[in-house]
Amino acid sequence: MIPSASVGPEAGLIFLAPHTFTELCNYVYSTSPFFSLVLGQPVQASLQSDLVSLATISHSLPAPLRPTELQLTTPHHAYIDILPSPSLRDKLIQNGLQVSNAFMTQLSANTGDADQGGAVTIWGQDLLSETAWEFSATVLEQWGWVLGREWGQRANFWRHQRTAPLLPAWET
Repeated sequence: MIPSASVGPEAGLIFLAPHTFTELCNYVYSTSPFFSLVLGQPVQASLQSDLVSLATISHSLPAPLRPTELQLTTPHHAYIDILPSPSLRDKLIQNGLQVSNAFMTQLSANTGDADQGGAVTIWGQDLLSETAWEFSATVLEQWGWVLGREWGQRANFWRHQRTAPLLPAWET
């Protein structure tokens, strides 16, 4: 499924505006005061000690940001909570603090689009749709074991849409 797009003057062409992780952070920041505190901290800061705060705001969050049971019961760095993928948040928490902090540090440090060396490109207008996310080849090479096959296949979907070379390790 292709996220929100605009049709250009040429029949059959669809133009998608790419977005970066920084734009996602700014959007999430505007959804809740909780996230403004999270995004003001470095990724390596102390663990989220108040899981109750996350539970308290969960009802007011958009569905992709609502916490999972694991998020509500396992101390983790709160920066993970801004990812609009419940399954990815759980995978990062399950893999421990060192892995999750390293992943989030890389994601937040590389904010350009995927073809320009950025860690992730978000296609279309719905920044919270994980199907709109394309992780870069570098991220998939390094973190594919955490992300899983679906993220590699999704990257190839987006690469195919813009006629970029597919990533052989992630072809179906």
